[in-house]
Amino acid sequence: MGDFLDKADELRRLQADGVREALPSFDNVFSVISELQGVYAKSYLDLDNIEALFGAIEMGVLLDKLGERDSVSIKKLRDDIVTLIYKTLETCIQFPASEHQIQPPAPYGAFAEALHGPRDKPRLGSPLQLGFITFNYDLALDFALHKTGIRYGYGLPSQSLQVVPLLKLHGSINWGACAKCGEVVPYPVEDARFSPWRKSEHVRYNQHVRFNLGSSLPQKKHCEVSLPLPPVIVPPTWNKTAYHGQLSSVWRHAARILAKAENVFVIGYSLPETDSFFRYLFALGSESKIRIKRFWVFDPDPSGKVEGRFREMIGRGIESRFQFNKMTFSEAIPAICEALRGV
Repeated sequence: MGDFLDKADELRRLQADGVREALPSFDNVFSVISELQGVYAKSYLDLDNIEALFGAIEMGVLLDKLGERDSVSIKKLRDDIVTLIYKTLETCIQFPASEHQIQPPAPYGAFAEALHGPRDKPRLGSPLQLGFITFNYDLALDFALHKTGIRYGYGLPSQSLQVVPLLKLHGSINWGACAKCGEVVPYPVEDARFSPWRKSEHVRYNQHVRFNLGSSLPQKKHCEVSLPLPPVIVPPTWNKTAYHGQLSSVWRHAARILAKAENVFVIGYSLPETDSFFRYLFALGSESKIRIKRFWVFDPDPSGKVEGRFREMIGRGIESRFQFNKMTFSEAIPAICEALRGV
């Protein structure tokens, strides 16, 4: 998160393909960063961090106060930062492709394949039950599960529950809010009807393509009208009351998954001190008679701060089941599969 805005600014300055039509939104976000420099006289905000900036803008909407801007400008800024986020993700997360076959970004493909098991003996045919809870907005895991043949659902009210839950607690770049009824409607990756290929169709090997499903939301209709932009994305702040009606179903499903979980694996989530949402979710959701066998965290953090925050969060009843692993996502995959072998 520390260099997300640096990458967005680079795309803006280069007027990169994929963000060119959204440059006014990018310019507006970076202008407010300059305007808010005055807060340092009395307080401190990490305006170089996209999560902190998103949270500040969200609070500005709530308070109707953000520098010298009026209400209309503040609300417009909220849409603009969402646009900056999804356009940057679409442009920077490139999907490998060859022979017109799109593959998931590494290591998500390997992760889904490892969990699914051999195609002649899929792991999901065993008693093992999977559930994913993520704060990511992007489509890397969604596409990896689809490509591997794992049927998943987002936990939204209109979706079937007879699938592997993929619960995106902060929304997703392929979710739109219907302009008529307000329902959050996903544009599933398997329903994509667009060509992500470059104009040079004769280049068929070693390509990378942009899976710009967020930008394609208006192609999908609900209540006979196109889904509007920007997508449904929730800021990583404690106050999510404004989104309760839209995402409460997803959050409730996450609590039920935690209540049933025997093995909890946390990959790449640093449990920031400001994220009281997850702390409450875990505390209330995991309360059940189910015994947790493992609570393993995978994060390459060398400082020890991440491990310390998790040790403070977990209860004494699972201290002996807690294990912190200084590993990257790729390194975590075989460790998780080894732990689940025989389950």
